[in-house]
Amino acid sequence: MQRDLFSIDGLDLKPAGGRVEPRLWVQRLIIWKEPGKEIRNIPLKPGLNVIWSPDEGSRRGQIGHGGGKTTFCRFLRYCLGESGYGPDAQRRAVLEKMPAGQVGVEVRLDGETWLIRRALGLHKEDYALQGPSFAEVSSLPAEPTGMRPFTDAATRSFLDGAVQLMPASIGSDGAWQALLAWMTRDQECRFSNMLDWRSPDSGSHSPVSGRNRSQEDRLAVMRIVLDALRPEEIDTDRRRDAVASNLSKQRTEAEQLAWNLARLRRKLARNLSLNPDNTSGLDATIIKTRASEQLAKVQGLPTVATLDRLRAARTEVEGAIREQEQAKAAIQIASGKRASEELLAKVLGDELPELSAQNQRLEHPVCPVCGVLIDKARAEGCSISDQTCDLEDLRLQVSKKLEMRQNALAETARLQGELAAFQGRLAIADQRLQQQRHSLAQLERAAQDRSEEIRSAERILDRAIEFDQASTELEAAENAVTRSEGSFKTLSEELEVHRSAITDIVTQLSDRFDAVFREVTPTDARCSVKLDGNGFGLKVPADGLAIGSLKIAVFDLAVISMAIEGKTRHPGFLIHDSPREADLGGSIYTGLFDLAKKMEGFGPSPLFQYIVTTTTKPPEQFCSDPWLRLLVKGSPPEVRLLGMDL
Repeated sequence: MQRDLFSIDGLDLKPAGGRVEPRLWVQRLIIWKEPGKEIRNIPLKPGLNVIWSPDEGSRRGQIGHGGGKTTFCRFLRYCLGESGYGPDAQRRAVLEKMPAGQVGVEVRLDGETWLIRRALGLHKEDYALQGPSFAEVSSLPAEPTGMRPFTDAATRSFLDGAVQLMPASIGSDGAWQALLAWMTRDQECRFSNMLDWRSPDSGSHSPVSGRNRSQEDRLAVMRIVLDALRPEEIDTDRRRDAVASNLSKQRTEAEQLAWNLARLRRKLARNLSLNPDNTSGLDATIIKTRASEQLAKVQGLPTVATLDRLRAARTEVEGAIREQEQAKAAIQIASGKRASEELLAKVLGDELPELSAQNQRLEHPVCPVCGVLIDKARAEGCSISDQTCDLEDLRLQVSKKLEMRQNALAETARLQGELAAFQGRLAIADQRLQQQRHSLAQLERAAQDRSEEIRSAERILDRAIEFDQASTELEAAENAVTRSEGSFKTLSEELEVHRSAITDIVTQLSDRFDAVFREVTPTDARCSVKLDGNGFGLKVPADGLAIGSLKIAVFDLAVISMAIEGKTRHPGFLIHDSPREADLGGSIYTGLFDLAKKMEGFGPSPLFQYIVTTTTKPPEQFCSDPWLRLLVKGSPPEVRLLGMDL
């Protein structure tokens, strides 16, 4: 008998025509310790599937944690295309106990059965091929196929035509894994945020995992799957992001220019004797005009340090130096002459006593050459000299030398007087030179002071010109900021137009979220979903940790309900790993199971698959077939998922 395809207790769904099963669902999960040796063979079904690991407390030595329910979820994700199935420590433990271990699923994709088997060890012998079941397939191909055949087929089934919309960080190769991450949130994320799907510590290697992954990219994935993102919006958003990035740089540049300009304005205000506390009205024109006037005034000031006087003073100094040098030269010459005359007088004075003694012996004169008595020399001739010794010559020689000595003494006295005169002249020249140098130094200092004053005024004018240029640069930078702000505003308005084009989709999602939320938590207040620049916002009538977790779980189920109707690209497959009663509250926790059961009633058979793992005991009717698919415990090891203690 055909089921009612419309309202069941207030929830109104219209399943997509022609469907008799979910577009994607897992029929079976098998774990092999080694090829041919099964540890687990777990059948699953469309609709709700409960995986329960009872938390019986320490009283009986059993706890719900450690039974393997999260490993079960990771194995499912791994078989559906995720790159890893757990953190390094878990994979090493599995490898140690099960070096040849394998895990596989029989999965239905758009009415076709896929057999997927993946190695748990180091050798990636992965197979993904179509076939009836593992029981009916005696052997797999000799060469592993890898996961690409299945992931490509899943991508075509659900994301065909939308892959090009994926963010660059995800790309076409990561598109299916990104969608898979949303469908199978990590337990570690604890429903803390709508866009938190993968913990960086889960070892999944998902393209949306990692602390540095942008939430905007995950939001884009969600919108693509909901068919709430168009190429025009992506293009506009990218252009707006580029403008926003450029605008940020322009604002930084304008702020730096404004800061430098304010600092320069204050400095110029002090230099130009303006009020530094009222600098806002000092524009570039006023400052440059004031600086130019100050320089002109300094350059035109009368001063004693004129160029002509400097030249004259330097000439006077040079003349005094020449006079000094001439006096020194004259003194040197006179001193040399005086020394010569003194030496001559001394030599003559040393010779005269001997000549005088000889002249006193005129009665027996002796030849000064041969020492023979002159009388004898005259009579017999001189044997040494061919000249005849003459007493008159001797007298003449003595007289001449006496005269020469007198002349030398007289010249010495004259030179002594001349030398004294030259020394007086030198003293006058030294005094004049000192006076001229002092006068020149004063003139040069005055000129130096004036030059410094002029240079200071020139530097102030240079800074005023720099201020004028900086003002122009700031004006250009502020104009660029204004233009970019205008472009950003225009592009933001375009984005709103693009987003308004998907208003119908968001409205449907909002209505469905409201209906599903009230199924789980009866309330008269309206719930809603909105989409704006910050992403999806969920409005619920209450707040708190429990409601925060609940609204995310309800949102996922609302999307599943729309997938039943064929209104999204979502496969209608969902895993919630450990939504705890302690987080949600007893009645709300029960409401999730009741909601899933009600959703099973739409269509000829359930058109979704919802797998829930829990440590809290499910409501009584869900503790057995057909909903309870697996019961595992933390101890003893035999009742764990892998049947052993890792």
